[in-house]
Amino acid sequence: MIIPGMSSQTRWKALGWIALAQVLGMSLWFSRSAVLPSFKILLGLGPTGEAWLTISVQLGFVLGAFFSAFFNMADLLNTKRFFAGSLVAGSVLNALIIFFPNSFPMILVVRFLTGVSLAGVYPPAMKLVTGWFEHNRGVAIGVLIGALTIGSASPHLIRSFGSLSWEWVLLASSLLALTGVGIILRFVEEGPYSSKARVLNLKLVGELIMRRPLRLANYGYLGRMWELYAMWAWIPFFLDSSFQKRGEVTGMIWSSSFWGFTVISVGMVGCLFAGVMADRWGRTRVAGGALGISGMCCLAVGTLWGGPELWLVLVCLIWGVSVVADSAQFSAMASELVPSESIGTALTLQTSFGFLLTIGSVWLLPYIRNVVGWEYTFFILAPGPLLGVWAMFRLHQLPQASRISLKKA
Repeated sequence: MIIPGMSSQTRWKALGWIALAQVLGMSLWFSRSAVLPSFKILLGLGPTGEAWLTISVQLGFVLGAFFSAFFNMADLLNTKRFFAGSLVAGSVLNALIIFFPNSFPMILVVRFLTGVSLAGVYPPAMKLVTGWFEHNRGVAIGVLIGALTIGSASPHLIRSFGSLSWEWVLLASSLLALTGVGIILRFVEEGPYSSKARVLNLKLVGELIMRRPLRLANYGYLGRMWELYAMWAWIPFFLDSSFQKRGEVTGMIWSSSFWGFTVISVGMVGCLFAGVMADRWGRTRVAGGALGISGMCCLAVGTLWGGPELWLVLVCLIWGVSVVADSAQFSAMASELVPSESIGTALTLQTSFGFLLTIGSVWLLPYIRNVVGWEYTFFILAPGPLLGVWAMFRLHQLPQASRISLKKA
């Protein structure tokens, strides 16, 4: 069902513009992967410094998201202007690093503040989508996160063909983000299903946390996030180590950068497929199934380390599809389990907790690898999917699950 005066083409066109603007904007985050090797050499970074450079944006994002959620910013402010203003700030901050190339503390501060600004980009983009889609919301947010998945993988593809200087990478990412600002202001409007909070409610975060159905949806999301970003961060290094053990270190066929890009970006297929299936079969069923498959991959992939490349890559591709397939469904659940005027805060709160958790798993994984080796390292991620499967089972049993289970149109 589509409201009078709005064509199906209009809402899908809006989704396309929102997805493009988000990917261009989040290039400020993605650029970290592309410049990290250069910064390691330039600044002489050891493992600790490398880790801080990696998580500084995430820490900023988490703080910014908590602040935004507490003050209901995504629900009180005009969503597209909040998106655009945050992106302008992030673009300027990102480019500032060029002027402080030898100051590691300054780089950390700037990357942290860039993360703060991105908290005004990612959750508001999802809210913009929910404003256009009351029906087919799982597919729509799946498109958005699928596009983000491609963006997350892009630095690995760039490195597989060679690299630009780090200054040009940062400048290009800032210019791309500013292009995203132009797109969101010129081509995107608030959707017909958008709602805006009228007054600040400092108790809203607590009220949302007390909602049991939303808590279970968030438990599923947290289980997914414990696994997702650690897998994305370390799978290229895992593949590189395995290929080197087999002696396959040259050529595109077994390039770890190429396959790192492919394994991560193939997640877009999972996002789209899961979105279609979830709108038909129910979000809890599809999310639980994806969590189960990715959990099995956590346990299986290490047994193939150093073994035949074909089998290793095949399991990694299955993992890449399943590890992000349900991510959009958790966002859709959050938007469907709260009043429409609280959607922005619910989405921001969910992402803030999720990204806070990713810091622990991304940081922990290399230490586990040094102790047990790559064969058993990814075992540490398996409890996340297990928690998620339990949460989806429990949520499916609640009466409120009917609000998120089946396609409404």
